[in-house]
Amino acid sequence: MKQDSPPPPDHGPDADNHPLLVAKQSRVALTCFLVYLVAYGGFMALAAFGPQLMARPVLAGVNLAIVYGLALIGGAVLLALFYMRVSRLIAAAFHAEERD
Repeated sequence: MKQDSPPPPDHGPDADNHPLLVAKQSRVALTCFLVYLVAYGGFMALAAFGPQLMARPVLAGVNLAIVYGLALIGGAVLLALFYMRVSRLIAAAFHAEERD
């Protein structure tokens, strides 16, 4: 019976679980979260303390609440795409350093 050799250290199911790699990616994730938190906090503050402002039409007759809400959704998607891209770049650089 032939035994398979273990995969090299930069491949396999645990390749992206290295503590240094996870720490770098976590910093990016936390930054994205904080950016979104500030944007969402602004939305909630306007809704709570400026409802008359949120009711004001700002774009083609659509009120600020709808425009801001849709911008939050779009922003969340853009932040997720940004995180995925940066996370892959971080992982690629980390694994390239590990090989050297």
